[in-house]
Amino acid sequence: STVPDDSVVLYSYWLSSSSWRVRIALHLKNVSYKYAPVNLKKDEQKASDYASKLNGMKQVPILLIDGMTLTQSVAIVEYLEESRRSSGHRLLPEQPQKRALVRIITEMLNSGIQPLQSVGMMKRVVALRKEYEAMNADEAMK
Repeated sequence: STVPDDSVVLYSYWLSSSSWRVRIALHLKNVSYKYAPVNLKKDEQKASDYASKLNGMKQVPILLIDGMTLTQSVAIVEYLEESRRSSGHRLLPEQPQKRALVRIITEMLNSGIQPLQSVGMMKRVVALRKEYEAMNADEAMK
């Protein structure tokens, strides 16, 4: 195992599928990094230090690398592929047609499936359910 590179830092939540994508890509590209946990269930991503200094969208993952602050897992994975072409495994095929297919599948996961299981979405669904139940209780009292 390689020693973590303190200049590469991944802010991540262990249960986040977006963070998983980035961790997998970092390992496939043989990039060592320091892991900085952000507990989404405790809303640590909403802390002022995190939000103002790292990501105003209050999301994970965030990758500090090459003097940049990168957000959004797909952009991070593509940056790793483009900036470290000769390191580790290829993340995208060479042929444009095959790259397009990979991106189609990635977008299906990224925008179609992943948002439904995110912590933020689950909290919103619970809140909507409570609002709905309160509205029904008010109607029943009339």
